[in-house]
Amino acid sequence: MSRLTRNGLILVGLFSMALTACETADPSTAEYWLPQLQKETRGAAIMKLREMKSKEAVEPMMALYATGKSKPELVAALAEIGDKRAVPTLVAAIADNTEPKSAQLAAATLKSWKAGKGHGDILVKVIANPKSRKENLYGALELLAEHPDARGTQALLRILNGDPDLQPIVLNGLAATALGKLREPKAVDGLIRCLWLDDALGRNAVNQCRMALNRIGKAAAHAKLMTTLARKNNVVEKRARKLRYHQGGAIEFKMCEMLGDLPDKSSVEALIKALVKWEEMPVSLQNNKPKMDVFIRSRIQRVISCATALAAIGDARAVKPMLGLAGSKEIALEFRNTAVQQLAFLGSDTAIPGLMKLLKEKAEIGHFATHGFNLQVAISIARLLDGKNKRSIKAFEKQLAKTQKNFVTWIGKLKGMMAKATKKQQGGLKKDIQYFRQMQKTYKEVDAAIAAAKECASNADCWTKKMGDKSVPVRLMAGYRLAQAKGPDVAKARATFASYADDKDLVVRNVILFGLRRVGDKSVIPALKKAQEVDAERVKKKQKQYAGASGALGMTIVQLENR
Repeated sequence: MSRLTRNGLILVGLFSMALTACETADPSTAEYWLPQLQKETRGAAIMKLREMKSKEAVEPMMALYATGKSKPELVAALAEIGDKRAVPTLVAAIADNTEPKSAQLAAATLKSWKAGKGHGDILVKVIANPKSRKENLYGALELLAEHPDARGTQALLRILNGDPDLQPIVLNGLAATALGKLREPKAVDGLIRCLWLDDALGRNAVNQCRMALNRIGKAAAHAKLMTTLARKNNVVEKRARKLRYHQGGAIEFKMCEMLGDLPDKSSVEALIKALVKWEEMPVSLQNNKPKMDVFIRSRIQRVISCATALAAIGDARAVKPMLGLAGSKEIALEFRNTAVQQLAFLGSDTAIPGLMKLLKEKAEIGHFATHGFNLQVAISIARLLDGKNKRSIKAFEKQLAKTQKNFVTWIGKLKGMMAKATKKQQGGLKKDIQYFRQMQKTYKEVDAAIAAAKECASNADCWTKKMGDKSVPVRLMAGYRLAQAKGPDVAKARATFASYADDKDLVVRNVILFGLRRVGDKSVIPALKKAQEVDAERVKKKQKQYAGASGALGMTIVQLENR
């Protein structure tokens, strides 16, 4: 037998064995299904190989995708298998206008694999193409929002400025995020406009646009924010009048919020003007409850945002107007409370005489709103108190003792009324007694803050130790004091806040983040990112209260990146 004949018989034998092996392969193995990717049964083969998460199937599936067959099924299978060799195919799926639904899954998969970087050339082509389907745009923007490419700037600006009635507003938000990370100054106008932008379902991209403005920073954004606060931004004003939110403070409160994010002493006078501005409700709104409610909420939010911004700047020029607001009998209690709370954040002890005057105002037994207001005044005084000023402390403690004496008297009076009261009346009296007992307890927390002020005075090392105290009021007190650090104490305050950035008490956390915006710099960013990871673990353990905390940490990180 010739060598050729013998080799031919061997090849035939091997081919025959291969066929037999294929025909007899176990259907629960990849070997059984891989050859069927080229047959009519490819749909079932893709499904089975996906279920098996077969690594052997990745390259054959990628080759099959390139032929244009079964694209959605292949993208889903490759995503499920989880092998990063499939990255080029998933990127191609984002750019494939013929199968738009696969684009979003492909982008989400690349994000989860942390494999979205390095595809800017393809992604930019997608967002620059006016004929790209919205699903493809979404997929490309998701990745560009994480890893922006400057080559896409013009397309991103176009999408940011797109009409949410014509494109999903989520696209505006993703474009905003990418432009913010690029620190693109040309985006400022569109980002300011975006702060009032929403779609027909009330969805918006405000958080993304606010974050982007913070990233771009004060140098590029401040002047335009001030122009808008002065009501001289024609684009914003035109849309506000068209949709009737030009009254009440909706424009001012968003601008005050932004100027608080990007604090600058040159903003103070404009912020004070916006704080004290009072706009009567137009008659046209007074018989329309939904519009009336929007007007009132905007007016309240304006005061809150402007007072918060002034507190963030920490300029003593704001003390007088805030005290005027706090002492006004003509406005709602929400406004007065806001002014008192923000005076504590502002940190100027020149506010104490005015606050003491408010605290001495007489309150009768049934004036529950006034009792609550007086408590807030007392808390703010304690947080501003100079531990070395014995005269101020003595006057404050005397007034607190008088308040506690009133509680004892009122509780006794209420108990005396119980005997003659009906059963229904007794229920109400019991609630009132419980209220005053809670007030007694809360005022004891003010006493704890005073004790800490006496002990630590202006000693930063002492306040640093107090940040680890078991008492929340004492920790809050320490946070307020360290936020006012000056000179060499700034570094101590910064390091202390960084150490407690993951504090479990979110009220304390809020003060810590406020303090970091005052004294922080880039050096604390790693600690804040670690705190975000701690919060993520807490959320996994179903501690839902920490779900929003990561956002506050993220905003602080962005604000400190420009320091």
